[in-house]
Amino acid sequence: MGIAEGDAGTHRPLSLFRPFRPFSAGLALCFLIARVSAEEKTMSLHRQPAAVILSFCCPLSYAADEPVDLGEIVVTATRLETPADQLPASTSVIDKEEIESQQITDTLEVLRDIPGFTIVQTGSRGGTTDLFVRGGNANFNQVLIDGVKANQPGGTYDFSDLTTDGVDRIEIVRGPQSALYGSDAVTSVVQLFTRRGEGPLTTSFGFRGGSFETFEESAGISGGTEDYGYTLDVGRIDTAGILAFNNRYGNTSVASRFDWSPAESLDLTTTVRFNDSRFEFPTESAGDRLSPLDANQFQERNRLIVGPRAVWEPYSWWRHTLQLGYYREHLRFEDPFDPDVDFGSFASTTDQERLSADYNSAFVLPVFTGITPTLTLGGYGEKESFEQDSLFLQGVGTPDIIDAGRDAEAFYSQLVLDWDEQASLVGGFRLNHASTYGTVVNPRVGVAYRIPGIETKLRANYGTAIKNPTFFENFGRTSVGRGNPNLAPESAETWEVGFDQTLPFDDYPIELSATYFYSDFDDLIGFVRQNSPNDIAFFNIQKARSRGFEFGIRIETPIGIGFRGSYTCLDTTVLDPGIGGGSLYVQGEPLLRRPWNTGGFTVDYSAGPWTASFNMTVKGDSIDRDFSVDPAGKRVVLKGFAKADIAVDYRVIEKRLGVEALWLTAKAQNVFNENYEEVYGFSTAGANYLLGFRAEL
Repeated sequence: MGIAEGDAGTHRPLSLFRPFRPFSAGLALCFLIARVSAEEKTMSLHRQPAAVILSFCCPLSYAADEPVDLGEIVVTATRLETPADQLPASTSVIDKEEIESQQITDTLEVLRDIPGFTIVQTGSRGGTTDLFVRGGNANFNQVLIDGVKANQPGGTYDFSDLTTDGVDRIEIVRGPQSALYGSDAVTSVVQLFTRRGEGPLTTSFGFRGGSFETFEESAGISGGTEDYGYTLDVGRIDTAGILAFNNRYGNTSVASRFDWSPAESLDLTTTVRFNDSRFEFPTESAGDRLSPLDANQFQERNRLIVGPRAVWEPYSWWRHTLQLGYYREHLRFEDPFDPDVDFGSFASTTDQERLSADYNSAFVLPVFTGITPTLTLGGYGEKESFEQDSLFLQGVGTPDIIDAGRDAEAFYSQLVLDWDEQASLVGGFRLNHASTYGTVVNPRVGVAYRIPGIETKLRANYGTAIKNPTFFENFGRTSVGRGNPNLAPESAETWEVGFDQTLPFDDYPIELSATYFYSDFDDLIGFVRQNSPNDIAFFNIQKARSRGFEFGIRIETPIGIGFRGSYTCLDTTVLDPGIGGGSLYVQGEPLLRRPWNTGGFTVDYSAGPWTASFNMTVKGDSIDRDFSVDPAGKRVVLKGFAKADIAVDYRVIEKRLGVEALWLTAKAQNVFNENYEEVYGFSTAGANYLLGFRAEL
C-alpha cells in the first residue's frame, strides 16, 4: 500500500521525497535540454516505421491481398473489426491523440462529452464517480479492459481511480448489448484498449505539479516487431484535495501488455492492469457544505485485471478467439468514532473476485447475391466470489460476515449480413443461465443503410438487456432485513433510430450524428424495510422509463483546427416506485442526477511545435437529494453549470541526441472558476492549474 508517513493511518508511496519533486523534475528537464544543446550537430534517429497492428487478427469480412483503407475500425460493437460507417450501433471512439491533446489523466474526464453520457463525481478528485448513460442506472454499463470485464459483481464500476495510463483508444457502444456481453451491458459498453508495443525500445516519462499540492508522475517503455510487442506504463497521482483537511487522494496505476505471434495464424496477447488508491474524505452523506466534517474517514482500494487472449485463424474465413479473465478488487473502509460527528465507529473489508472464460468462433460464409454473411457462435462462463467483514461498534459490537459465491454460463450467436458495403444487418441472441436467477434470453437486431450518393447512413436498433443483482442484494444482512437469493435480474427493453451524415465541404469534412432512443427499465430492485433481520428486504418492484435525443458533430480542417461537440436531451420518469421507493423513486418524477440537458465541445489546434485544446462541459439542472434536513433525503433541484478547461503543450526538442521529443505542458481547469456541484452538498474544485513536461527517448 505504500510507505507510511506521519501517523500510521496515512499511506503515500514516495511521500518522503514529496518536497523534492519540483526540484528533481526541474533538474531532469534541465538535463534533457542541456544534453541536446551541448553539441551543434543534430543527429536523426533511424527508427523503423511503426506498423499499425490491431490487437486482433485482420478483419474476416474484409480479407484481401492488398491493403484496404477501412476508415475508423470498431471492434466492441460486433466483436469483429468493422468499419464504423457500416455499423448499425451508436458508437464513439476516442484515440490516444485526443487524450494527449487534452492532457487527461483520469478516464472520467474523457467520457464527459460523449453523447448520452453523464459523469457524476462526488466532491473532490478521488470521490466516487458514476456514469449514467441514456438515463439508466450507474450500474448499467459494462466496462471492459482489453476484453476482460472490470465491473464489480452486480454491475457497479467506480471511475474515480481509472487512469489513462497505457490506453491506446477507448471504444463506446451505446444501447443494450447483453446479446453479446451478458449482464451489466444495459445502456452501454465502454472498452479500454492497451497500446501494443512497436519498433525499437522507447522510453517515456513525465511530470506535472500544481494546485492543491498535486503531483503526477508517469513512465513507460515499449518496443516490438511484427512477431512480438511489449509495453509497461506506470503512473502516480498525489493531491491534498480541495477541502481543509482529510481530503488527500493518491493512486498508483500499472498497465502492461505483451503480444507474441508464434505462427502467422496465431496471435497471443496478455494484458495486466493494476491500481492501488487511497482516498481520505471528511464528508458524511450530506456533503461538506451541509454536515460536520470527519477528520479520520478513508477508503483504500486496489484492483487487478489479468487478460490472456488467443486468436487463431487457420483459414481466412474461420477464426477462433479465446479470452480468459481474472478480476479482483479489495476495498477497505474505516470511519473511527468522532464525537459530534459519528454515532459510532464503522469498518469494513470487501473482497470480490471473478474468473471468466469466453470462446467464440467466427465464420465468413459464401457470398450470396452480393451479401456476405459472417456467423459468430460463442460460449461464456464465470465464477464470482464475495467476502465482506463489517463491524459497527458503539460500545459493543459483533462482526457481520458475508461469504458467498455464484456462477453463470451463456451461449451466444450473431449473424452479420453485409450487402456491398451499402447495407448491413446485425442480429443475435444470448442464452444466459445463472445459479441465482435461472435462464434468461436477450435478443438484439440492428440495421443500417447508406443512401447512395449523399453519404447518409440510416440506422435502427432493438434489443433487451439484463443486470445481475449485487451480492449484497442476494445474500446481505441488515438489522431491518436480508438479501433475496431468488431475485430476478433487472432488465431493459430499448429501441433507437438515427442517422450519420458526412458533409464533404472541400477540405473541411463535417460528420454529424443524431439518435432518438427509448428504454423501459423493469424489475428494478428495491429495498423494503422489515421488522426482523431474518425477513427478505429486496424485491423486483420498481419500473422507470427513459427517452431522448443525442447529437454529435466533428469537424477537421487542413489548417490544424478540429472541433468536436455533443448534446443530449433526456427525459426520465418513474413508472412504478414500488413499496418503500421513498425519495429515490417517486411516481411520475424524474430519476435522480440525470440532467435534462447536457453537452460540450472541444476545439483542438495543432501547428508546428504547438498543440492546444479548449474544452467546455455543460450540464443542465437535475434532481438530487438533501440529507441535511431529512434522513431519507429531501428531493431538491441541483443547479446546472458550465466548466471550461484549457491545455497547451510546446515541443521544445525533436529527435536530437537520443531524445525523440520533449514537450512543456500546461493545463488550466475550471478556468472561469465556476462554483458548482455534481452531487448536492459536495464542493468541487475551483480554478486550478498543472505545469510540467513529458519526454520520449
